[in-house]
Amino acid sequence: MIAAVSLFYGASHAERHAPEMGSDTVKPATVAVSETMKDAFDITAHVRKNPWAAVGISALLGGIVGCLTASP
Repeated sequence: MIAAVSLFYGASHAERHAPEMGSDTVKPATVAVSETMKDAFDITAHVRKNPWAAVGISALLGGIVGCLTASP
C-alpha cells in the first residue's frame, strides 16, 4: 500500500496528467469519425452523386414489396 502511495506522489507531471493529454488526441479522432459517419449516412448526397442507381434501387424495392404484398 505504501509503495502505491509513494508511486502516486512520486509520479511525474506527464504521468499525472496522462488522461488530459489523451483527451487531446481522442477529440480530433472522434470528430473525424463523426464526420465520416455523417458522410456515409447522407442519403441525399448519395442520390445526388448516383441518381440512376437510386432510381434502380427504388424500382427494385418497389417490385419486391409489390410481390410480397400481392394477393394470390
